[in-house]
Amino acid sequence: MKVALERIKEYSELQTEPPEFVEPRPPASWPSEGEIVCESLVIRYAVRCYKVVILVCLILSFSPTFPMYCTT
Repeated sequence: MKVALERIKEYSELQTEPPEFVEPRPPASWPSEGEIVCESLVIRYAVRCYKVVILVCLILSFSPTFPMYCTT
């Protein structure tokens, strides 16, 4: 069993996470258009649980003239 000081020493020697933002950043207008497509999505709370979400298809699209729309 570790004591508190051993844990502090162990945690202080962990590698740090990378920076939140990486330079060079993409332009503020990026992405100018695109879409996210999700097909045949099934979500469960655990492996042996019932399916809580069954999604056949979800399409999220956006463009400069039409910010976002959703089709399910």
